[in-house]
Amino acid sequence: MKIDYDVKELESGLELKYWSQSRFFKAIEDEVPLDVLANACRLNILSMIKAAGSGHIGTSFSSVEILIAVRQYLSATNNLRKSSQQKGVFFSSKGHDAPAIYAVMHLLGEISDDQLFTLRRLEGLPGHPEIETPGIPTNTGSLGMGISKAKGFVHANRMLGLDQKVVVLLGDGELQEGQIWESLPTAARDKMSELIVIVDGNKIQSDTWVEEISPPGNLKMRVEGSGWNFISCDGHDILAILESLIRSGQDAKPTFIYASTIKGCGVGFMTELSATGKFYKFHSGSLPDDLYEDACEELQVRIGQNIHCALDLKIRPRIEFELNGKLRTELDYSSPKERPVSFISKWADFLCKAMSSDERVVILDADLSYDTGTYLAREIYPSRYIQAGIAEQDMVSMAGTLALKGKIPFVHSFATFLTMRPTEQIFNNATEKTSVVYVGFLAGLLPSPPGFSHQAVTDVGIMASIPGMLLIEPACEFEMEKAYAEALNHKGPTYIRMVSLGSIPTAVGNDSLEPGDMTARAEGTEIAIVCSGPLLAEEAVKAAMLLGERVCAVFTYPFLNSPPTQRTLASLIKFRKVVILENYNSGLGILKQISSALEQEVEIISVDVPGIPRNGWNDEVLKFHELNAESIAEKIKK
Repeated sequence: MKIDYDVKELESGLELKYWSQSRFFKAIEDEVPLDVLANACRLNILSMIKAAGSGHIGTSFSSVEILIAVRQYLSATNNLRKSSQQKGVFFSSKGHDAPAIYAVMHLLGEISDDQLFTLRRLEGLPGHPEIETPGIPTNTGSLGMGISKAKGFVHANRMLGLDQKVVVLLGDGELQEGQIWESLPTAARDKMSELIVIVDGNKIQSDTWVEEISPPGNLKMRVEGSGWNFISCDGHDILAILESLIRSGQDAKPTFIYASTIKGCGVGFMTELSATGKFYKFHSGSLPDDLYEDACEELQVRIGQNIHCALDLKIRPRIEFELNGKLRTELDYSSPKERPVSFISKWADFLCKAMSSDERVVILDADLSYDTGTYLAREIYPSRYIQAGIAEQDMVSMAGTLALKGKIPFVHSFATFLTMRPTEQIFNNATEKTSVVYVGFLAGLLPSPPGFSHQAVTDVGIMASIPGMLLIEPACEFEMEKAYAEALNHKGPTYIRMVSLGSIPTAVGNDSLEPGDMTARAEGTEIAIVCSGPLLAEEAVKAAMLLGERVCAVFTYPFLNSPPTQRTLASLIKFRKVVILENYNSGLGILKQISSALEQEVEIISVDVPGIPRNGWNDEVLKFHELNAESIAEKIKK
């Protein structure tokens, strides 16, 4: 039996299946099983992410029952409809499960039907939880902070005389962050019986199994050794989770609940990663149309037949659907998802060539091999590949001593994680004056849908403040090769800033490139636009075309903190106006270098990303920050 659903038609004409708030309210009044509500939330999560075009499906699906159980536990009336009266604070530390958090808030009447489909839109629901959304108590998205934040709430409650539970949800991969283990002992010392930690133990990280990336060991012994109570339960059994929550706080110790779950639970083909699988396909991203329909069909069957998720594979119902003669469980988990040509794919190929010609090169990665392009090096040169897991400080310090022994480590992560969390370790390495190369992907304003925890706009200022650091942001393969060569020759640390979006441009007439040089992208005689990276190069060339043929010249300036050469100054002094575009907080990048050298001889206009970046769809956010082609052209006209 299939149950009815509602349909949301988007502006694009796409029709999405979902449960409306009125349907949820009727189901609650009819006292339908909580498992039905959980799978209906999954249907909404699926459609929210489909509408947004991106989002974290697997971890949202694995956490649904936990979220429902926690909200029921914290409800002062023990009634899901009366959720506004809470007897505690709850938030998710991992943040990837934002779609699930919003789906449960929608179930409880806290988010409207229309809001549900504003996920990852400008002025909509953020890609990771932010306090601007009513009901979200703290910003999350950068892993490892959750228990520390929860302890702050506990201390504040005690000072204010409030008797409240504080519940925080963690991911099991998140347990690799050192701050998690720093935060445990003092919570026990301070007898924080009101503190409850729940781990969504789905056993899969962004690419593959937690055990393969960084084995957690005996969690029970580690947690109890820090003075906490440890409880384990089935994370898809709402009653079992509720029982575990009720058992917490019966003595003076804080409680750590490991809720064993299945990543992608609720849709068969999302749960079938083999023991040797290297690339889980449903960590992030929206489903293509055929898989979306397939998943909706399975969830409707589960809702109609009240089929819950069981942890035991022997009793877990298998609901499979056949499309065009091929079972959806026959997905290739040994190869990465296909992606359009980008710096990630170019870097993946280039790294392997570089490693074949220089045995000093060692690759380090922080659980992001697919998104940093290091997966090919892992397969071809396993002895020179180190997977650090979600532990950036550990990774950077390892790189430091590898460099002291004559190796040249290339250290990879998302730019925001690589430059913020291990800044002290980066500085320490720099004092040893060795060659360590930091490669930060997803640098800059875009992609913006995940939110500011993933938008690296402070990285240039941070890395430029490190003594001896060379900053390079390539815009094309030519500049990427030059960046690599310069990093090998530089007697000190290098930061290669990789912008992951934007078409890779073609250079115009350059044959050499030294620090302080520019690469020509478009010819013009009146105005020069100077920028870095493929995204701004693309927008700058478009802006030049809008202003008319040969009005604007466009250059990329890849060596962000290197003073301009005489060649560069001679080129710029010919123009009546220089427009500098910076895909980061301004201060220590291109504007500083060029404005200092030109000494007011040419009018300079600058556009950067001030303060905290906005999040939403890429085109919305680029326009908001006036870095799209049309906004650049308008600024030049004024």
